Amino acid sequence: MDEIAERLKCINLTGVDEFPEDLLAFYHPDTLREIVSLKSYLLGRAGAIHWNRVDDWICLLALNRSPPFVRLLFRLFDAPNQAVSVKSQRKINERRGQIPPRREIANVILKKTRQLLGDVTPSIRQTLKQAAVKSVLLTGPADQSRKFPPTPSARGHVAAVS
Repeated sequence: MDEIAERLKCINLTGVDEFPEDLLAFYHPDTLREIVSLKSYLLGRAGAIHWNRVDDWICLLALNRSPPFVRLLFRLFDAPNQAVSVKSQRKINERRGQIPPRREIANVILKKTRQLLGDVTPSIRQTLKQAAVKSVLLTGPADQSRKFPPTPSARGHVAAVS
């Protein structure tokens, strides 16, 4: 977790290349600046030689919380996760008399990191590290994978096994 905190300190979360004002219906202006800056940082690092597991983790937390980009991770209110249009969100905000609260992106990422990794011991980390060497990420239908031999399942469908 220290590595993640250190990396977040190094990211300029105020260096905005763009500012999608429509999203102010969802985000506090400073939060939106940080989100856009993080997006810019991650896109800039995507092909970098120095991209590593810390960048992977930050990217995972940010992008895995979509749609849209980091909306659920940095969500405004404790409302059900619903996709609404900018126009609809503006109406909701007006009706409820609410404005998007300030969220510090680095703090949100660190909090989520603590939630996800808080009980991961060095022994568990070592086990996961060893498993990662043998792990393969595949996308697509399992019955079309050539990586693993197909085996019939109880329902007559094909399932991938390792």
